[in-house]
Amino acid sequence: MSQEESSRIKVRYKTCLVGSGSVGKTSIKRAYFGMEFLDNYAMTLGAEISVKKFNKYAMQIWDLGGQQGFKQILDDYFRDANSAILVYDIGRRDTFEAILKWVEFLNNKTLRSIPMVLVGNKIDLRGNVPDEVTQAEGMALSQQLTQQSIYEIPYIEVSAKANINIEYVFAYVLSIMESFTEYDRSKYFQ
Repeated sequence: MSQEESSRIKVRYKTCLVGSGSVGKTSIKRAYFGMEFLDNYAMTLGAEISVKKFNKYAMQIWDLGGQQGFKQILDDYFRDANSAILVYDIGRRDTFEAILKWVEFLNNKTLRSIPMVLVGNKIDLRGNVPDEVTQAEGMALSQQLTQQSIYEIPYIEVSAKANINIEYVFAYVLSIMESFTEYDRSKYFQ
């Protein structure tokens, strides 16, 4: 980033892609950055960080490994997060059921309530997987999470493979960050 770009950017914030392993967090990030979908990719170890720049904002997108063994490593990654995108695979009910544990883990590490978005990924498979998580179940979970938070936590269904609603998820996160007043920013962003 050039010195001129750095001086124009007034707010930098960090959003974390959070969820169990193999739910498509990396594919969601790749789709957002206009990269092609990969059927086979290596598991994310720890965290991969990407940056998207806007007029006066820079969004750090942290793609966090979702396997159980990485949870100890993730402590520091969560601490200064400004928002989170909670991802599960609609075809794997266990990843949906794990969301509440991920939220608890995230809340314990950030030490404050942060805006979140609940994302059901792989909707391109809807109707082709047994015991899939329905849209109504996703919406019910978002309402439950909203009741436990100071923020509204919307539910958005996406497909990283077909690039459905990916831009919308990140636009929503950006709109939350832009809606903060200058006073909020001075308290909220480190």
